[in-house]
Amino acid sequence: MPRRRPSGVAPRPHPAQHLVQLLPFTCPVSEARVRVGTLASFLGTLGIGFPCAVDAAPELLTEAEFASQTAALPKITESFDGYPIGQAPSLFRIANGTYTGTPVIMDHAWCPFSQCLAADGPDGKFDAFPPSTAYWGTRLRLAIDGTVLSVTVNGARGSSVFVLPPLGFTPNGTFFGVHDPSGIVSVSFHQLPTICPFCWSNYSFDDVVVALDQPPAVPATSPVVLTLLALALALVAYAVGGRSLQQRGRRPSSS
Repeated sequence: MPRRRPSGVAPRPHPAQHLVQLLPFTCPVSEARVRVGTLASFLGTLGIGFPCAVDAAPELLTEAEFASQTAALPKITESFDGYPIGQAPSLFRIANGTYTGTPVIMDHAWCPFSQCLAADGPDGKFDAFPPSTAYWGTRLRLAIDGTVLSVTVNGARGSSVFVLPPLGFTPNGTFFGVHDPSGIVSVSFHQLPTICPFCWSNYSFDDVVVALDQPPAVPATSPVVLTLLALALALVAYAVGGRSLQQRGRRPSSS
């Protein structure tokens, strides 16, 4: 008969837990994350915790951070060049997603260097991004100094709200960029009534860019792959050894 554990005594950790703690990485790590999910699910069925969490909410990046982190990743950029000048559909399909609001394609004085997408209203939302979109960025231009925008970024596992400092018009625009390792679902803009209670200022987007979190394939001899293989073999050996001990401990049935 199986023996009961005395009350108040914590269960002994699974032997494989010690091997898990020796894994040579912490999350988020792009190289390992695509391979960790299946392993973490399997270890969960054995009651083994995995030291890897990617449930972070979207984070704000500087332009330098955005450029550095996306340098090696595939990107899709929408410059808005080539669209007819004037009012666009309220549900506007662009190269890397969809914009919902009151979009207007503009150029010349408002967008000195190329065409851009102006929001002819206080609210607008970007979504329907390509799969694996982990970074989103744009350049903002504001018509009136002191305009304040609130930006809600919904990720696959959490949301963040960023209230930007008062902005104004600059020819090159002001960079805004975010990152979520679990994936970005939507980016919504709302103009706060800081100029006057019942009025709003035009603002525009240019060079909207998404970067896809698709790391290069890991060689079969990489430390991550070799460590996971060793862990899998150890789990198999433990399971086989446990069954053997149970069989040897059984009493022969009386005839």
